[in-house]
Amino acid sequence: MNKKIFRYSLIVSFSLLLVSVILIMGILYEYFQNQLKSELKKEAEYIGTAILTEGVSYFDKVNSDERITLIAPDGTVLEDTDADSENLENHLDRKEIQLALKDGSGTSVRYSKTFMERTVYYAVKLENGNILRVSAKQYTVVTILLGLAQPIAIIILLTVVSSAIFTAKISKNIIDSEEQKKREIMRREFTSNVSHELKTPLTSISGFAEMLMQGDATNETVVDFSRSIYDESQRMITLVQDILRISELDEKTEFEQEEIDLYDLAEDVAERLQPQAEKS
Repeated sequence: MNKKIFRYSLIVSFSLLLVSVILIMGILYEYFQNQLKSELKKEAEYIGTAILTEGVSYFDKVNSDERITLIAPDGTVLEDTDADSENLENHLDRKEIQLALKDGSGTSVRYSKTFMERTVYYAVKLENGNILRVSAKQYTVVTILLGLAQPIAIIILLTVVSSAIFTAKISKNIIDSEEQKKREIMRREFTSNVSHELKTPLTSISGFAEMLMQGDATNETVVDFSRSIYDESQRMITLVQDILRISELDEKTEFEQEEIDLYDLAEDVAERLQPQAEKS
């Protein structure tokens, strides 16, 4: 049972953890992506105004963490902050450039070969027809997850430990509950059995006493009845002692065992019930 509960709680915990990580990563990733696009758009508007005012000389003094590229309407790279424009290929087929030529602005995202990094591009068409493109690199989900490997491993370890503690407590409660139910059933059965066992000798004693009260019994009969009353009384004393002993044993984990002759026990019970049987 412990293994089953542990397995179930572990599956539930890991499922909740996985869903939580996916949701949080998805929400944060989407948020930062939109935030980056918004920043690129604002920077492109600022740089575009500066280029229209100062011309391409602006690239000589620009200081920015983002890559800035100025592209002619035919796709020729005029200026670039990260590379020599003469060595760059034509950019006319780039998605963001086509969107800028068509709609005035455009955005696209391209991943690295290892999918560890991606680049977000924002391009805007200037008044003179040139295309200004601003781009920035961003870590992918894979990179972020690898960076969070150690915290995630710690969380998984804590999840396993928590599941084990939870399982132990739940199992203990279940076992205690089952044991309590068993004890309750045993008490009811014990009460029923004790009531029956006490009723039998008491009935015999009551019957013998009733006969003696009539006053017509012979001396021999009185002796027999007295012996029977004594025997039944001893049986009741023994039964009470057994009840006290069972009460003591209920608090112990080890029980004493003894052999009982069922034939002798049956004869003893038959002998005790014989007077009531003959009377009825």
